[in-house]
Amino acid sequence: NKAVRLLNLNIAKNITTDFLADKIGINKSYLQRIFKENTGKTIISYLNELRIKQAKKLLANKNFSVIDVAFEVGFNNRQNFAVAFKKYTGITPTEYRRKALKKEYTTYWSA
Repeated sequence: NKAVRLLNLNIAKNITTDFLADKIGINKSYLQRIFKENTGKTIISYLNELRIKQAKKLLANKNFSVIDVAFEVGFNNRQNFAVAFKKYTGITPTEYRRKALKKEYTTYWSA
């Protein structure tokens, strides 16, 4: 639970397993094992999923560029962000934004 809380609080930072283990006060290998047992995911996979969820919210707002969204959620470049985003969603950040904005526009006018 402490590791999940730290990941949520530090989503945009360059979080490492060593950092988490040190902050919690347990062995890195033990942390990795119990994290996977409790979440079903590796620490990095869990962190990337958190980042993609946050990115989806930001991409639905046309005021942020894709690169701004990437940096805001903790990716250090657009390419890494695009690869991770597509891995978790099946589409690129730009495609997601287009669909999200179209849906918002359609929802607004059909209400």
